[in-house]
Amino acid sequence: MSAAYRYLVVALVVGALAVASVAAAVIERGMAAAQRDLAVANLEAADRGYAAVERRLGPTARVPWLLAGTHAEIAARRTAIRYWRADYAELLRGEATLPDDPGVRLTLANAAYRAGLRADASPQQVLDGLDRAIALYAGLLRDGDDREDVAYNYEFLVTLRALVEEGAEPVGAPLESPLGQEGAQPLDDETGLDDVQIYVPMMQDDRDTVDDPTPGGDPPIRRRG
Repeated sequence: MSAAYRYLVVALVVGALAVASVAAAVIERGMAAAQRDLAVANLEAADRGYAAVERRLGPTARVPWLLAGTHAEIAARRTAIRYWRADYAELLRGEATLPDDPGVRLTLANAAYRAGLRADASPQQVLDGLDRAIALYAGLLRDGDDREDVAYNYEFLVTLRALVEEGAEPVGAPLESPLGQEGAQPLDDETGLDDVQIYVPMMQDDRDTVDDPTPGGDPPIRRRG
């Protein structure tokens, strides 16, 4: 009976490990797919991918130490996606309970700055937005965040707020998307595809096979006589 019990325990342990391995593989595949979409700025697909992984991780959220890194990465990625989609109001809705992740808090500070500089904002709304962003940057600095971006943004906004309060015109509204302006084909009516030169760096092994002369590669010149 004891031998059968041991076999049963071993079988249960092996089965649990197999289930855990399959679950980990599914989560890793979902994270990789979402990261691939994020890398090419397919924000909607990336957000859906991270949301799907987050739902699969739902039961583990009750245990703080279990997969804490994965939970933190998903939160940071989804915060960045909302920022790139210019969903500033949604991001700042939970500002009262700031997360511990400094990267997420920096994104919230950037969102507060951009929200205050929207095109239809009044001077007072601009000042309120700058105050909110300055407070968020100051909180990061008080907590020991030594990134140059945080210190620079804080000093820049303090100076900008003083100028706006004195009556200066607010700076122009940021681009519609933090990702920048959408690119286009570098061609016009007079330029053909053959005129576009593309330079691709070569690997060292490829450079060794090129017959181009190499400076200093020739044998030394011997003097006669």
